[in-house]
Amino acid sequence: MRLVLALLSLLPVTVQAVTFSIPQVVDGAGWKTTLTVFVRSGRNARVDIQFFGNDGKPLTLPIVGRGPVSSVQANLGPFDSATFETEGTGATLLEGWAHVESDNEIGGVSVFRSRVPGQPDSEGAVPLTVTFRVPAITLTEAIESWPNAP
Repeated sequence: MRLVLALLSLLPVTVQAVTFSIPQVVDGAGWKTTLTVFVRSGRNARVDIQFFGNDGKPLTLPIVGRGPVSSVQANLGPFDSATFETEGTGATLLEGWAHVESDNEIGGVSVFRSRVPGQPDSEGAVPLTVTFRVPAITLTEAIESWPNAP
């Protein structure tokens, strides 16, 4: 069994998509969110970010330079990055979460900032939580694809 597991670990696996969850996004009532994503390889990447309210429905957020949107997209070059920031100017607090998907290896961080007049700003940062989607193969397919398999 150890031999089979060792052989499986040597098989090339192609990442079909990379998905991230951002557990919280906020905007308004003194809060704003800044989301930065970056490409971790020498290939281009398309990044799609969708915002959802705590009820699971699309959440429209005011994004600097884009206006009120429930999703943003970016086409990035190798080792490139993109930053999306909520305006943080509304009187009403909007809160929810985000789903990030890319066709290449990416990383990122989400920063939450509270700004209260007369007090220092308060910030917290959360790295994106990654889930890889890889093609499923059976043990038989893995053994048959191994070079010089009987």
